[in-house]
Amino acid sequence: MPWPGGPLAFDDLQTLDHRTRTGLARRLLLAKWTALRENGAGDECYTLRFISEWGLKAAKRSLYDLDVCSMSNTGHYDAPLSPAARRNIPWSAIPAQYRDDIVAQLAPVPANDRYTDEGPFGSLMRPWKGTLFWINPPYSQRLWACFMEQALREVERDGRKIFVTLGPDDNCGSHAAPLYGRHACRITLERQLPFYKERTSEIETIRNNQIVVFGRGIKMYGFLRRLAIIMQADGVISAEQKAKIIRESSLYLR
Repeated sequence: MPWPGGPLAFDDLQTLDHRTRTGLARRLLLAKWTALRENGAGDECYTLRFISEWGLKAAKRSLYDLDVCSMSNTGHYDAPLSPAARRNIPWSAIPAQYRDDIVAQLAPVPANDRYTDEGPFGSLMRPWKGTLFWINPPYSQRLWACFMEQALREVERDGRKIFVTLGPDDNCGSHAAPLYGRHACRITLERQLPFYKERTSEIETIRNNQIVVFGRGIKMYGFLRRLAIIMQADGVISAEQKAKIIRESSLYLR
């Protein structure tokens, strides 16, 4: 904590370095000492079900062990789509195979456990138990980078863990250093993603997103190869990008 003479939490996370202006701002925000001036575009959004299921299909699992940054500790939310909202659904952003039952896509991330932002530092103060994790972190003040850096640290300590994270395509600057680690795989999405905004009860798109997977070893190798095939089948990456991911997946064996 950033008070004189007190212990410093998360001294290994460079994205929360209290000696930098941005690191201190994130630290104070996560500690709930300061309030958000305005929610970022990604802070009020629920992912549609097919997005989180990419990781489950690749892991051959039905549930994540933990949804690290859940919007609700139960995972449930009200998703009434009015006739007007249905007329305005951005269908081109939703793969064809999911369009017939759009209500089924307005469902929580399948997970055994969920952490919210309750309390200072939220889920960063709690143990991340399990081997398969989903993280759709807050975007404001680039807080997403803190959670992705923590995911990288978890993988460095335990090679059995795999993290599937969704964040902005924001790869320039010191905050993005964890995305270039040897245990990180960045997957740029070639189409906008649809999100459900509970405040307006509408499905809207947000541009410039990416999936970043953190993992290592033979488990990461197999996971990435399956994930690339699944995402290309859903039309969010190209055949060339799929081939590149598969070709470079062997790097995670080292």
